[in-house]
Amino acid sequence: MPENLTRDKQGPTRVHRPFKAGLPNLIEYSKDMWTRRELAYELARAQLRAQQSTTLFGQLWLVLNPLIQAGIYYMLVIILSTNHKHGPDFVAHLLAGMFAYHTVTSAMGMGAASVVSLGKLIANRSFPRLLLPFSAALVAMKRFWPTLIIYAIYWLVFVDSAELGYKKIGWNMLWAIPAILLLAIFIFGLAALLATLQVYFRDMRSFLPFISRIGLYISPILWMPEDVKGKAFAVIENYNPVYGLLCIFEESVANKPPTPAYWYAAMFWTALLFISGVLIFVSREREFSVRI
Repeated sequence: MPENLTRDKQGPTRVHRPFKAGLPNLIEYSKDMWTRRELAYELARAQLRAQQSTTLFGQLWLVLNPLIQAGIYYMLVIILSTNHKHGPDFVAHLLAGMFAYHTVTSAMGMGAASVVSLGKLIANRSFPRLLLPFSAALVAMKRFWPTLIIYAIYWLVFVDSAELGYKKIGWNMLWAIPAILLLAIFIFGLAALLATLQVYFRDMRSFLPFISRIGLYISPILWMPEDVKGKAFAVIENYNPVYGLLCIFEESVANKPPTPAYWYAAMFWTALLFISGVLIFVSREREFSVRI
């Protein structure tokens, strides 16, 4: 909640005034978040320590988990698919998609639990509650960085540039910077939205694994985007929020020239989810301490 500083004989005093309208002064709210940003960082560190993500074996598991999943799905694709083009470049595509999508699903789970799991903190302290889903998104991004190293090693060692028809390393890889930035903003908005829904619908988190599995199958991870061009299944490109986001990330890390349509879709869904998630969260956060 917004706060004002007043001074008396004892020194500075913090006065927390709840906002009466649906939304607070967003400028003051943002300033308050920036002032208390250390809280989000400390919550993220605590969660990483609880998950043993700061240890050697914990960080190793962060990489092994999506790698094992990628291996399982690769075998599934080989068995079920009639397309025999499953060389190193397809494995690179699969790894990039799995790593990015695993970050999204991690943010979904941690974001949904970010508010309800800290009921005592919310009831006893006054601070911008949006810091909680922000810390969940921060944890997801910190767990994402080690996977980029594994992808880079695989891309440099196993992928043959002659088969690709272009160089393995080039300027197109710089598009990975805005792609990862969009990914971070996307999962922040998603975490804020799910955190709000979890407060009102406590069983929602139980459905997240099913939603994540469906999202995996309808996203360009186990298949290439060009495999569905001209087919009825291609309609999911317009309604899958992570479709464009995964495509621009996969293209950028593979040194492919960017496809404008994917970037437009990624920016549209990221802006929509971020704005709606943040505004819904902030407008309802006054009720959290009562409902938890």
